[in-house]
Amino acid sequence: GEEFVLLMPDSSLSDALGVGEVLRAAIEACPFHFKGEPVTLTASIGVAPFALGERSEQVLKRADEALYRAKHKGRNTIEFSQASA
Repeated sequence: GEEFVLLMPDSSLSDALGVGEVLRAAIEACPFHFKGEPVTLTASIGVAPFALGERSEQVLKRADEALYRAKHKGRNTIEFSQASA
């Protein structure tokens, strides 16, 4: 599977989760065939909002960890990671 990053400036965690769910559902509903056979596509999504003073590398690491949690939970789901205090 491929990995992509979507940056959403001035967005809340709720906004990001909502967009993630719309994308996840749209991908799952997309009709796709391979060699004439239907294939169900899924998306696992990791979301991590920036915390004040946090570096981009830290946020991307948390998003990647959330993505892998989503994959380990059975895929086709969304996980998020808050910055630690």
